[in-house]
Amino acid sequence: MPEITPENLDFPELSASLENYIATIHKLSQTHGTIRVKDIAAMRQVKPGSVSPAMQRLSRLGLIDYTRRESISLTVRGRAIAETLIRRQRLLTDFFEEILKIPSAAAQTQAEAVAHCLTAQSTARLEGLIRFVRTSSNDGIFSFASAQSLEITIAEMMPGQTATVRHIRAQGELNHQLIDMGLLPDSSIQLISGALGITPTFVVALQGYEITLSSEQANAVVVSL
Repeated sequence: MPEITPENLDFPELSASLENYIATIHKLSQTHGTIRVKDIAAMRQVKPGSVSPAMQRLSRLGLIDYTRRESISLTVRGRAIAETLIRRQRLLTDFFEEILKIPSAAAQTQAEAVAHCLTAQSTARLEGLIRFVRTSSNDGIFSFASAQSLEITIAEMMPGQTATVRHIRAQGELNHQLIDMGLLPDSSIQLISGALGITPTFVVALQGYEITLSSEQANAVVVSL
């Protein structure tokens, strides 16, 4: 599998409609053991006949496993793209609601429409802006450079992003676990994937190998982008 980077998670070959189908499949996977065309059609509020051609296209792109009249599932790359799309939609929804003061329902609708336009770089800067607004007294001058240097946890990173470990905010056994994994200050890491389910796990590339972190562990490691 090719390395997942911010560059190859910008997906110009996908239309907004196809991107939204990928996000829908991911959301359904959190509650459905088996996903079929009718389930996707119901969530998207479209006719089943319009879903099948989209599934065939996504299958040809290697983003889903799909055979007609069979269940549908995301491939590894499809899941990484879905997680990125959903993260962008959430960021945009927060931006519209918290900063632009747009009502929640309208914010969510607009976020879904705009998310496919964001690049990895734009997403990182938008995330920095939202963090800045949440933590600032708003009497300073905003700088994207300073926003990007703000510290976050691994759990707040986007798939494909790289970062530098700053410190571990944990005590006792949890602290020892993370140190034993090699998550030491100044270590360079890359987030490969971050699940959004009930018990999320985070896969991180570190010094040429991959480690899997629980939500508790990912939230305990503070990094800077």
